[in-house]
Amino acid sequence: MSLTPRPFALAGVIVLSITPFVAGAGTPAGDVIEELRVEAEHVAVDAAEDAAARIPGGVTVVDLNDVEERAVANLADMLRYVPGVWAASGTGADSVFFSSRGSNLDATDYDGNGVKLLQDGLPVTTADGNNHNRIVDPLAMQYATVARGANALTYGASTLGGAINFVSPTAHDQQGVELRVTGGSNGLQTARATAAREFSDTLDGLLTIEGKSWDGYREHNDQSREGVYGNLGWRVSDSVASRFFAAYVSNDQELPGSLTRAQVDADPDAANSNAVAGNYQLNVDTMRIANTTTWELGTGRIDAGVSYESQTLFHPIVEVLVDFDGPGPLPPTSVFSLLIDTDHDNTGAMVRYSRDAGEHALAFGINYGRSDVSGQHYRHVGGRKTAAVTAVDNEAESFELFALDRWHISDVLHVDLALQGVFAERQAESVDLASSSRTAPQENYRALNHAWAPYGRCVKR
Repeated sequence: MSLTPRPFALAGVIVLSITPFVAGAGTPAGDVIEELRVEAEHVAVDAAEDAAARIPGGVTVVDLNDVEERAVANLADMLRYVPGVWAASGTGADSVFFSSRGSNLDATDYDGNGVKLLQDGLPVTTADGNNHNRIVDPLAMQYATVARGANALTYGASTLGGAINFVSPTAHDQQGVELRVTGGSNGLQTARATAAREFSDTLDGLLTIEGKSWDGYREHNDQSREGVYGNLGWRVSDSVASRFFAAYVSNDQELPGSLTRAQVDADPDAANSNAVAGNYQLNVDTMRIANTTTWELGTGRIDAGVSYESQTLFHPIVEVLVDFDGPGPLPPTSVFSLLIDTDHDNTGAMVRYSRDAGEHALAFGINYGRSDVSGQHYRHVGGRKTAAVTAVDNEAESFELFALDRWHISDVLHVDLALQGVFAERQAESVDLASSSRTAPQENYRALNHAWAPYGRCVKR
């Protein structure tokens, strides 16, 4: 039985140009000035589609202009018709499960792995390979390239399911002011204002402010999100171009929890009773800055970039209630609860060199990622902190090195040859605040699960 909410949306767009018209002084009367109109809105998308068409295997470009013709509230809606990708939102809010070519099917409720998410070529997925807290808002992007399976090597990614690169709009893609207001069922309301301008031949900028609210189709399913996105482009010379990105997103979601089949049959709009009593939430504030720079060399091209993303997570997620006296007068008692209050810092960088050599399109590159998580786990009552129980300090670091040769043997035969090396380090450490004991897994994978690794052990110091 599948329950996929598809809110009916009504959208209106108002576009006002902020580019001034300047009449040339002294233009003789009666002279005819020929109008030149340049349509550049789809240039970047067309270029991405042409590049995807030259890649053997599964690569799909999703254009936001096509997506906006249907109701889209989250990433699952955007990826709904992409071949080879399964994406679903159990609540209709931003929390999304997605899988490509069978990856991520073993994922826990709170981590999504197997598909690497990138924004303008730089990682959104954390260095430990998971998509923890933030999923890219598709409506803030111009287009997305979905590279399934081994085609993720286009970005040097080593994830089994592939990679999805979301590309931000710029003032080269749209000019003026755009206002978009959307309303739909279940209390869906969104508003977005975008202003973009080319200030000169070398400088352009774009700024978007957006807000979203959603009552949800289930109990305890509200969402409230506000965001600001911007980028500034600078053409340093004829061969060098640089773009700076900045974003801030505050996203608060209520989590209705899971239901049994019998509960769904009885009331599919209900929430899990523990989720309501425990006031389960996923509240994330995100700040991100990034830069990408391109250097055209004539015979080749160098792309480089760096990003930094800071997140604060407030996440009451578990409260186990036991009714010890059954139908008696006493209310249920909380016997275990978990509220996660942590800070996350994610740093990413990439350098890629590409060139064409006859029938060969060559690419070499390196990706770097580092993630740090610090904070505490608390007991809670109804989403309110009571006592701190555990301090956490986790680190992850990864390097991906790759070389790729797209060999165009003939018009009907293309072959991709690739070599990749991946180096990863994980360190997880926790302190029991009651006993001050410090626990960290042994520096191998056997210690992660004693049931499957009888020789593994935990090191306490």
